[in-house]
Amino acid sequence: MKAAGNIDLRAAARPVLQALTSSSDETCHLAVWDQGRALIIEVSECSHPLSAASKPGTRAYVHASSTGKVLLAYLFIEELESVWAPQDRVSLTRNTTTSVQGLRAELAKVLKNGYALDDEEYHVGVRCVAAPVFSSDGRVCAGVGITASSARFTKRRVGELSKLVKQAAADISRLLGWKG
Repeated sequence: MKAAGNIDLRAAARPVLQALTSSSDETCHLAVWDQGRALIIEVSECSHPLSAASKPGTRAYVHASSTGKVLLAYLFIEELESVWAPQDRVSLTRNTTTSVQGLRAELAKVLKNGYALDDEEYHVGVRCVAAPVFSSDGRVCAGVGITASSARFTKRRVGELSKLVKQAAADISRLLGWKG
């Protein structure tokens, strides 16, 4: 929870997350690295009666969550085996990647595309896309994501929502002093 106390990051992200929720019409969140998990520190919920969201303080498996994949790709791709504990390599759905080789290939796509996708890997019926947030020193400090029912967040919407989340991540990054 120490990372959740980072008021500057949360304060900078809050209005951007709210704007992202408004433009995407879906729930958005911000997560940071926390001892091998993605810790959700801020959430902006959509108004849909059925939404897919975690609460601040939730620690998600990094290999199956889009924010977790962003953090792994940008911070730990070279040392993946040492930060992704064997006991955390669990299959949550039939789409979850549990091998180091498979995840490394997926993380290479994250670096190439600038965003990560959770394609019903954490929960069946839920899709999520996330992008990296950079601090003033150019290091990734968080991931910002959009989470929704796969009935609304169809594969056709990946392009649209990935652009929105990348823009939101860049906006938060600039507020943190990133010049990239």
